[in-house]
Amino acid sequence: MFTTILTKHINKINIVNRYINSLTNWNHTMNKGTKENKVIERVMMACVTKEVTMIVQPAKYYNIDKIHLINYVKKSDNDYVKINRSKIYEEIYAQVHNELTELGIKIEKHEESETYIFNKMMQETYKILFEETQKDSIIYVNISGGTNEYAAAAAISSMMFREIKLFNVGSRPDKKTIEDYDERIKALKDKDGKLVGTTMEIYDPFRIDTFPMNPPDDMLLKSLKIFSMIPPKMRSKTHVIRNLILQGLWVTCVDCLDYDSLVEGTSVKFEKKDSIWLERSYNAEYHKLQNKEGVQYHKRYVEKWLKNGWIRNNQSHNKKYILTDAGKTYLDIFCSDDIFFINEENIVIKKKYNET
Repeated sequence: MFTTILTKHINKINIVNRYINSLTNWNHTMNKGTKENKVIERVMMACVTKEVTMIVQPAKYYNIDKIHLINYVKKSDNDYVKINRSKIYEEIYAQVHNELTELGIKIEKHEESETYIFNKMMQETYKILFEETQKDSIIYVNISGGTNEYAAAAAISSMMFREIKLFNVGSRPDKKTIEDYDERIKALKDKDGKLVGTTMEIYDPFRIDTFPMNPPDDMLLKSLKIFSMIPPKMRSKTHVIRNLILQGLWVTCVDCLDYDSLVEGTSVKFEKKDSIWLERSYNAEYHKLQNKEGVQYHKRYVEKWLKNGWIRNNQSHNKKYILTDAGKTYLDIFCSDDIFFINEENIVIKKKYNET
């Protein structure tokens, strides 16, 4: 009799447990969000330098599914102090990686960009956030625990996208481990010998209010990229316009999908598809269109590039323009080098995604 009653109670407990588990799974899915039956991940971006708790605890707090970890360790072969410091950074990253893995969080590591160079961090953070927004992810950006350059770049990049959840965490003053991270590695550990960074315990993350900041015009930047790739000696108005038309970046052919619709109504329609040479029988209309395109080019592109400070007059040749340092910076951050390449005839070609 006792065995029968016990079995019934155990069965009831199992049923309740299965129900609770199903609720937990449902709640986690709801927390992740759905869109058109597609599960939306909760994603975090963070920079790992000398902190463990400041990275791991917020990821746990926000129930993160995937995290982008920006981590750069500068190698040194001959300086004993720098070698030891590199080992400390590597140990800290390994600890962060292990703890996040134990929580079941997927990790994407970004280790190529120097975390102490602002432009590199702008490029890296903007690229990560752009790709995640295309997936409709719920995105959290942690500006604690990394370099100052990362924190500034991550905050600015976050404001260029809607619905990014920017946050910071503060260390509890009575739970600081050390002031100077150059001290021995044991100073970064708690009493049980576990790596925690300079902070053992933190307050809950607190959100940072943001304001919208529009990123640069994508079409204007891509057209500037084409302008910059054409060698200065070949950078005539006609040659730049031709490349803009062929890449679908001309004002009349932005949404065109094939060659014929790209060139329709432009001077390029009078050229052969397989070469840059003009079909001579259409010279009059060709030159008429070229003159019209020259006016459009200056108004729609050159004037805006000049206003943004991306190009300037070439002092040695008044009618030509050259890229400024600001223009190079914008291209480095917002328009990566692998979008286009230039062939032997100085024609800019858009790379396919499967090309390396």
